[in-house]
Amino acid sequence: MIVTVLAALYARYGEIDALRRILVGVSCAAVGLLISALFRMMMPLIKRRDLIGLVILAAVFVAIGLLRLPLPAVLLVAIPLSIAIAYFIRRRATS
Repeated sequence: MIVTVLAALYARYGEIDALRRILVGVSCAAVGLLISALFRMMMPLIKRRDLIGLVILAAVFVAIGLLRLPLPAVLLVAIPLSIAIAYFIRRRATS
């Protein structure tokens, strides 16, 4: 909802310099929150030294961030793949 309101404000009053500075500040805060969430999700993988999890994380990053593949397509492949890998690893560990 907030993003929609900000987009409407920008469309109507985008030429105002003060609004541009506000939106730059909001976007910087959003990037900071995204990086914080990334590190919070990554820390358990690093602490457990989960190599497969880190490989999947790196593959998704490369696919979305560097190769610019669409997010829904990458997640449609990565999510079932990671669940299947986790299932087979736990199944093998209990056997």
